[in-house]
Amino acid sequence: MDLRTMYEELDRLFANEKYGEAEAFLRSGIQDAVREGELASALALWNELGGFLRVCAKYKEGIEAFQNSLETAFLLGMKGSEQEATIHMNLATLYAAAGENRKAAFEFDQAAEIYESRQIRDYRSAALQNNRAALYLKEKQYDRAMESAEAAFAWISGLPNNEDELGVTNTLLAQIYTAKREFEKAEEHIAQAEAAFSKLAFPNPMHYAVLLSAKGQTLSLSGQWEKARLCYEDSLPLIEDHFGKNLSYASCLRNLAVCCRELGDLKNGECYQKEAEKIEKEQGYERT
Repeated sequence: MDLRTMYEELDRLFANEKYGEAEAFLRSGIQDAVREGELASALALWNELGGFLRVCAKYKEGIEAFQNSLETAFLLGMKGSEQEATIHMNLATLYAAAGENRKAAFEFDQAAEIYESRQIRDYRSAALQNNRAALYLKEKQYDRAMESAEAAFAWISGLPNNEDELGVTNTLLAQIYTAKREFEKAEEHIAQAEAAFSKLAFPNPMHYAVLLSAKGQTLSLSGQWEKARLCYEDSLPLIEDHFGKNLSYASCLRNLAVCCRELGDLKNGECYQKEAEKIEKEQGYERT
């Protein structure tokens, strides 16, 4: 199987926004690889499919893809490898996105054990701690979230080309301080995140969108509704252009709706709210 040719075809399908065809193409490629006994190719394609499904917010299917990836990795003798750790990280982020926080925490722990056993102390370790911090933040375990984010910050501060991960870590610290209603500290970390991302020619769009949303949250909770509204409005096209109208887009719409209502713009507030609900229904998401 020629993976290079397959990836070129995938790029073409993605460029033409033929996402349904891309998914079918990946699944067909996996079947061919398994039938031909090319497990390494199957592993690569399972990983590709899992990542694609995550972006599409098809979390259950994405989890199944990475579970198959993990089984294939074991068949290839990769137990305890860096590749296994990466799959656990992917599973963890999908479980977290699906709201299955206990399963996410378990997968993060599996990855952490491998990183520790292999003495990995680089961006992967920082990403692990940042993802843990985000999970603890969702569960309102602010002290544990702070501990993980500060551990990530300590690891990456001395590494080269660290702007993206520094931006992510400072964004998380801002979100934690905002949740604790320590707005001055939150604003300090927002400024540091903005400074880090400004050094990149092409900042990661999702990371920058999260920063804008975090800034909007800090501003809204401190009563600066107009400034918050602008942040959410800037975040929306970044999410849509790179990931479509997914659940992150819907969440941003909900925040924008709140801003509009607070500013007396009830008409737009209602429109944003209804659009968010429509997207969530299409994605099969039920708010609790």
